[in-house]
Amino acid sequence: MTENIHPDDHVLLSTLAKRSDLSVPRPQTHFLDFPDEASAQRLLAAVSAEWTPVGVTRKGQVWRAAVARADKPTNRTTIPVARTYLTGLAESVGGRYFGWEATTDVGLRHHDDPADEFVTIEQLNENEAAAINQLLPALNQMGLTLTPENLANFARENRARWLELNDADGGLTRENAEFLIGTAAGEQIGRATGLRWIVIVQGEDSEIALADAERGLIRPYAMAADWWDDPESEDVADFVRAAILLVTTGGN
Repeated sequence: MTENIHPDDHVLLSTLAKRSDLSVPRPQTHFLDFPDEASAQRLLAAVSAEWTPVGVTRKGQVWRAAVARADKPTNRTTIPVARTYLTGLAESVGGRYFGWEATTDVGLRHHDDPADEFVTIEQLNENEAAAINQLLPALNQMGLTLTPENLANFARENRARWLELNDADGGLTRENAEFLIGTAAGEQIGRATGLRWIVIVQGEDSEIALADAERGLIRPYAMAADWWDDPESEDVADFVRAAILLVTTGGN
């Protein structure tokens, strides 16, 4: 089963392993999408003997059912089994498997402290993935995913104009600029290293990042935010080159 592990599962488990002991039981939640609420509810009823039904929510054009358990480890043995089982059940009632999330040891270790928030590792949702995919053709056309120097030069040349628009547009341009720079940097790193986009969630805060195969966690949007606040403190080209080197050499 481990030889056929799904690429998304490999990404999430590799990232989870950085913070957690994958041999111990931990809360895990799986998500399944359906064309209507009745189908989603049928799935919840079908798995209730082994899984805890979390509920059904509307997500755009689909209904998403969530099921959870906390009595098993989340690792390269259990996750493929769960994915195969839940995928089969979902497809039997017209649905599809969407993905999963799990609590890290940070959340487990301090779960009695109300001030501490669980940390989960998730795959991108449809909106997050769509936002990146919609931007990529423009980034590719402008050459911003080709070299670190192309991206850094573009950022430097346009920063003054973005700042002017930022003052006029109430801050929207800062967010757009950070997303543009972060996406381009992340794509360069991902293409060079094989890292994939994931989401780190803690409480109400979430961050899109890159991770894969026990080789580290790279945060291109955090870099873009630091660069916006102080362009002298974060060289975009240096960040991309350093991230690729760190991942490909293991920091050596």
